[in-house]
Amino acid sequence: MAKVIKAFKGQLDGEPYPRDWRPGDEIPDGTDLARVAVAEGWAKKKPAPANKMKAAPSNKSASSRPARRPRKKTPKRSKKSARKS
Repeated sequence: MAKVIKAFKGQLDGEPYPRDWRPGDEIPDGTDLARVAVAEGWAKKKPAPANKMKAAPSNKSASSRPARRPRKKTPKRSKKSARKS
């Protein structure tokens, strides 16, 4: 982002009409307008925000879902024992 420090008229890429840019306005990065405005001294490059990664709390696991308990294995019933009457 580039922050405007001096008023000027300019047109963003793909827009049909120019507009008035006032001090304090922000111009999206990667546009020709931002590049030219910074080069001409009409805007200042705004530093990128620092990534503030938060660590997971020490008393919580990384996943939000608790782990499943494994199923108990039961012996298979034979066909003969199933038919007893």
